[in-house]
Amino acid sequence: MKEVEFLKLLACPRCKKKLRVPRTSAYCSVCKKRFYKIKGVWHLLGLTDRPTKESQKIYDLLFQTEFVGPDKYSYQILAALTRGNKAIDIAAGAGLIEKYDKNCISLDFSLNALKQAQKNGAKFLILADAHHLPFVDSAFDVAISAGNLEHFSSPLQALREMARVSKTQCMIIHKYPPIPFAQQLFPLVSKLFSITHQPIEKPFAKQEMHDLMQKARLQIIFEGTWRLPFNYGRPISWLPQIPQFPSAWFVITSKI
Repeated sequence: MKEVEFLKLLACPRCKKKLRVPRTSAYCSVCKKRFYKIKGVWHLLGLTDRPTKESQKIYDLLFQTEFVGPDKYSYQILAALTRGNKAIDIAAGAGLIEKYDKNCISLDFSLNALKQAQKNGAKFLILADAHHLPFVDSAFDVAISAGNLEHFSSPLQALREMARVSKTQCMIIHKYPPIPFAQQLFPLVSKLFSITHQPIEKPFAKQEMHDLMQKARLQIIFEGTWRLPFNYGRPISWLPQIPQFPSAWFVITSKI
């Protein structure tokens, strides 16, 4: 993607009006607000709720050190879905998809995360909130959400925004382990064993995920499992990784 094509996609995160972009600043004629590009990053944070603001502060601290994610092959697979398409990586973190597809747009609400993405070769960097995406309608062929829907304060709002800006949505969504009463036990076990999760952590049961997609007016065109093992990275230190229990759904959707 060329810079001039990228700039045509930008919209006000508040009112969604297409921005006027002269060089390194952008202006919304409706909100009378100006946005700036600083050190290669477009600062387009819109309205942000309190839980998201608190989460943002914590992620900025976490991304002061190098992010360690799943094996590189996961990101290579996701990059194969974005390559050759107008694509956005929502909550991109350190931009590990962009290592393999530099034309994919990196969006995150953590500036420190985007600095890492920049080092990993990402060309198009957006500081913004996934609940208020700063793009025109139907800007992208593909939107990627790789293991972050469960970390948003409003997954439904984030899904609706993904649907608004993209034709196809590819998502890795963390799920509960396949044991009885997992949804009820999850918060109790986390508290009992002082398990450190991300600031907002709410995996999805299968029916809950289906209901959410329906509310967002998305139809599931593919559903499977992403075979990262349960307890990947061992947040529960005394429990081994369990390869027999995949930890996430892999879902591809399109707008109804």
